[in-house]
Amino acid sequence: MLHTMRDYAYRHPYRFFALLAVLAAGLYYAVQALDTERRDSHGRTLLIQAAEAGDMAAVQRLLRRGAEVDACDDCRWTAMMKAANNGHTAIVQLLLDHGADVNAQDKGGYTALMVAGANGYVDTVRLLLARGARVDVQDQGMGWSALIWAAKEGETEVVKLLLAAGAQRELRDNEGMSALDWAEREQRAAVIELLRQHTVPAQ
Repeated sequence: MLHTMRDYAYRHPYRFFALLAVLAAGLYYAVQALDTERRDSHGRTLLIQAAEAGDMAAVQRLLRRGAEVDACDDCRWTAMMKAANNGHTAIVQLLLDHGADVNAQDKGGYTALMVAGANGYVDTVRLLLARGARVDVQDQGMGWSALIWAAKEGETEVVKLLLAAGAQRELRDNEGMSALDWAEREQRAAVIELLRQHTVPAQ
């Protein structure tokens, strides 16, 4: 084998060195790909950590290196979900453009739409809905939907968006509570008025 390679290098030096360059490049990118999937003690890849921190430059760099866009941490949170949870809308869009699952769920059944809505990130919610997020998914623990979450937290603008997207007002959680019930319990006056209306206000 070594003799054959030496003979080839002697007879075709330019081709031989070109082949070595290709092999070196392949090895380099293989190592880079392995590095992008390095995880911390919570199972978060570098992409998940960067998305959670809102580090756009790092997210872009990792995606160029081929980082797995839907890799999950120990709780099955993806980079896109972490970005949505922190209102990093531009990063959410970038990850979705790279094929991230808009309806990914963690171990408890939570989605990016739920956490973005509960935190009042209106632009993120609007983007997720535009990209096909399912509005009536309910988590496994409480049975809350994105609408129930937003109503409970008093996020009026998010409630408007969810209703316009067809969210079910009468959907009930594991305690039999609806979004309106939660708004009343938490004394969210603006949300109560909105949910009691028969028509959705114009956006």
